[in-house]
Amino acid sequence: MNIDYFAGLRFLEGYAAHFEELEATELRKLRLMHERNPEAVAALIPCEQALVMKTDVLERNRIKLFGNKNLDEVTAGAGALTKDYERLCKRIRNAVEQVKELNEVTGLMAAERLKRAKKANKQLETYNDKGSVSTKYRNNLPDIKV
Repeated sequence: MNIDYFAGLRFLEGYAAHFEELEATELRKLRLMHERNPEAVAALIPCEQALVMKTDVLERNRIKLFGNKNLDEVTAGAGALTKDYERLCKRIRNAVEQVKELNEVTGLMAAERLKRAKKANKQLETYNDKGSVSTKYRNNLPDIKV
């Protein structure tokens, strides 16, 4: 397979920018979760989903350009463009690694908050005179942020 390394370079510029945009979106989501702003997190989800869908398209385009070669294999054959390829591959790898870490932290934060919410919910359970769980008083309680 002959690779057009100049077209590949243009592609990798956009690929790196895409992953950096995805990283910025994930960081924004984590900050909003930290600020306990579920409405803003929910509003950000369509943007995040669009970026994930674009990632799939870009990945298919990467395979069309480079075949099944990974970034190291492509860089090895780049000749005079090797430095440019290495720079772009470093940007891509850094952004992808940050996205993974941000997703891990966000997942842990969401799991912990869900666990606390479930615990708080159980503490609100009361029992009626028949020994069954009653939620009769929950509607009168203030909103609990988790």
